[in-house]
Amino acid sequence: MNLLILAAGRSSRLYNKLKINKCLLNINNEASLLSKIIDDAKKLNFKKVYIVTGFKRHNIEKIYRKNKFVKLINNHIFYKTDMVYSIFLGLNIIQDDTIITYSDILYDKRILKKLATKEKIIKLPIKQNWEQIWKIRKKFYKNDAENLVVKKNFLVEIGNKILKAKKTKYQFMGLVYFPKEYIKKSYKLYIKIKNKNIQTTAFLNYLIENNIKIKTIKTNNYWYEFDDFEDILNFNIYAKKIKIKNYFIK
Repeated sequence: MNLLILAAGRSSRLYNKLKINKCLLNINNEASLLSKIIDDAKKLNFKKVYIVTGFKRHNIEKIYRKNKFVKLINNHIFYKTDMVYSIFLGLNIIQDDTIITYSDILYDKRILKKLATKEKIIKLPIKQNWEQIWKIRKKFYKNDAENLVVKKNFLVEIGNKILKAKKTKYQFMGLVYFPKEYIKKSYKLYIKIKNKNIQTTAFLNYLIENNIKIKTIKTNNYWYEFDDFEDILNFNIYAKKIKIKNYFIK
């Protein structure tokens, strides 16, 4: 199993404030979000970690260029592409079973472990009890969450606006498993899209519309997203609530 970490984005809201890439945000002045993801992959015996860089890529490269477990991939047009471009930039190089993960999230490594079982189907972990986290992050669901519909453990719809929070039981977590059998098939669908600047959830919805099944894995394991500076300020509230002793922003 391989891990593909998406770290090419501008992170402008946080970078303008802290002058660091979001994925390099420190936890307890010891580890970054990125280093935790890589360490978890190593503990779970992943073959290799690939990192797609772009914005201020030298900040990441100077840390990992000599790491034999890590391979760096540069998205040189990050400023005009979205995450799906970075996804296929990585998958077309790897050409093997791969878990894709955003780099601005902190999550339980058991989520990776659940995804790492080899299956010939795309798999998506989805967060239960998501409203609790959105309240702590002080995010309004109509602006900052997406509708996600599941039927018999398969994804039916994702990416549209939420009209009623109570009807949306799960949220996208920024991780997805792609078996090697679906890389070429999904890429052929991607290149047919005229507007390549497409969000990940919109692309997943596009795959469903083209009769590609996506299996969901429901989880209550801890997960938190750092989208802006307010998320940093509110993280310790979440850490205390779920008793994550080792992860506090100082």
